[in-house]
This record gives sequence, structure tokens and C-alpha cells, in this order.
Amino acid sequence: MSEFKLLIVEDDPNEIENNYKPTIRRIEKEKDIQIKCKIVCSPEAAMNNLNGSYDGAIVDLKLDNSGDAKGNDVIREIHASYRIPVVVLTGTPNDAEERNFVKVFTRDDGVDAALGHLLEIFSTGLTKIMGGRGQIEDAMNRIFWDNITPHINTWVGHAKEGNTEGALLRHVVSHMQEMLEGDSLAYPQEMYVSPPMTTELRTGSILSHKNGHGFSIILSPPCDLAIRKDGTCKTDRLLICGIESFNEVRDKVLSEITKSSKRKARLEKLLKNNETDYYHWLPETSVFQGGVVNFRWANALSQAEFDAAFEMPTVQVASPFIKDLLARFSAYYARQGQPDFDVRRIAGELS
Repeated sequence: MSEFKLLIVEDDPNEIENNYKPTIRRIEKEKDIQIKCKIVCSPEAAMNNLNGSYDGAIVDLKLDNSGDAKGNDVIREIHASYRIPVVVLTGTPNDAEERNFVKVFTRDDGVDAALGHLLEIFSTGLTKIMGGRGQIEDAMNRIFWDNITPHINTWVGHAKEGNTEGALLRHVVSHMQEMLEGDSLAYPQEMYVSPPMTTELRTGSILSHKNGHGFSIILSPPCDLAIRKDGTCKTDRLLICGIESFNEVRDKVLSEITKSSKRKARLEKLLKNNETDYYHWLPETSVFQGGVVNFRWANALSQAEFDAAFEMPTVQVASPFIKDLLARFSAYYARQGQPDFDVRRIAGELS
């Protein structure tokens, strides 16, 4: 039986006794889960009890009978210092601060809805990975003691030459990626970083056309995208490749195929990037509508042309996926032909 650790910030004893407690007992039986609760009735008590061990928090907005929405103070503190999914359950939903990561439920929705939402998040494993007692913390401890500390004198030497924080961060990330090699099948959502972690253009940045007509992707190598002191890219041309609508590509690929099994098999080839050597599939997710990179739609633009044509990117293809895309793009333009042999005659002679 799994354990879900819940922080409840609620100052109404009747709400706790008549709604929270019976609902929690019922859900524990229905879902075969143990819900371990910490109930506090004031912002101060909530602040004093906050730590990284919680899997979720339900916060009322109006606390201590002051009339102020002090629950927002608790939410701000959670957001600033912890990785805890949080929902609001309140009779005054309009008092909730505008935060797209906090879902607001009314008293009419009930504890069922609020707790159900948190349990759905819990089912993904997010808090087991990123919570204060999650797998990332365990991995960081392991890397710190097993991989970094034994060689700390070398890093101390590097620090005498310059700032090593960026290098250490890359080194730690490399170790974490190594730990994940050979893991389970990827999900489409893993393919993108949104919003990007930097405002600079990167290889794999997905671009929206200012005219509203489709998307493109940057395929310039990272060294070309390095920023000079004057704020411009190192290269005088940015390599851009168009992204074709997935529906249009699918319709072309399946246009003459009527049998459902053959259509499915052909579509699988497209999704595995085996349909042609110039198509590369980008899946649809909540952050990007997807499409197919068409290597034949490559173009080189000056900085001025780029600035006039595209919005700044809000989506970035993640590093593990951009490598394969670049390899296939390079292979497509590096392919070389040779004169054909009469292989039928030669095969006959060798048989």
C-alpha cells in the first residue's frame, strides 16, 4: 500500500470533521492508499510545518478570520521553496492569485475533487522523483558521494583556473543521464522543453512564423549559435528547416492504401522515421502541435531575415532527441551516389 503525505491548511473545524476526515477515510478504502495528514489552521502554522516531504497540499484562502486571503501567502512560500503540488479549496475562489500551476476548487466541488486531483498527480510518480524525498534527491546524493567527492581535489584545482559551477552542473547532469540509459520507452511529452531554459537560440529551437503559417526548427550546430560580445550569433546565417503539417504528410503517405492493417503499418514506419530519409516526426503534445520536419525544406537566413520572419521560440526539442534529428539531417545531405552496376549479371556469375 502506497502512502500519500498531505498538508491541509484549513481553519474551520466543522470543515475538517464533516468533510475532510470522512472523505479521506473513504478514499483510502476505495483506492487502497494510506493518506497521512498534517492539519494546520493558520498561515504561521503552515509555514512552520512546511518541508519537502509532502506529496500535496490543500489550502483554504481565508484563514484566521481576518478577511484577508492569507492562504495566498502559504502558496507563495510553497512555490518559492518547495516542489509540492498544491490546490486551493475555498468558498472565495476569486481571491486566488493568478497562478497557472495552482488549481482552484470551490466548496461545492468538495474535498473529493481537490484530493482526487492531487492523487492523479501522485499517480504519475512526480513527487517520488522531484519531491524532497524523491529519486532525484537520492541520485544527487549518490553522485555527490560516489562520483564527485572522490575527485574533489581535481575540481579544487580547476576552481583556481576559473568558475567551475557550470562545468560541475554539466558533469552532474551527465551522470544523471548515464543512470537513465536503457530505461523504459519514452513518452512524447519528454521530447520538448517548454518554456526553454534559456532565451538564447539553440539547436532544436522550434520557431513560430510571424505570419501564422506553420513552424520551423533551427538546425544550426551549437558552435554557430554561440553569442558574441555584441549580442549576435557567431554565424552569419541561421540554418532553418520547415516543419510540415503531420496531417498533410499522413494523407500523402496513406493516399493509395485502403487496407487498415497496411495503413497502420505504413503509419508506424512514418512514426519510426523509416518512411523516407527526409522526414523526421515530431509528436503532438500539450506544448506543441507536432508535425514532420522536412529536410528538403532547409534554408539559411541572415539574422535580419530571421528576426523579420519568426517569433522567439517557446518550445525546444530536448537534447536526447535532437541528436538523432541532426544525425538524420546530416546523413540526408551527406549521401553520395555512384554509378550503377549490373548486379543481376554479377549475381548470376557469383551464384
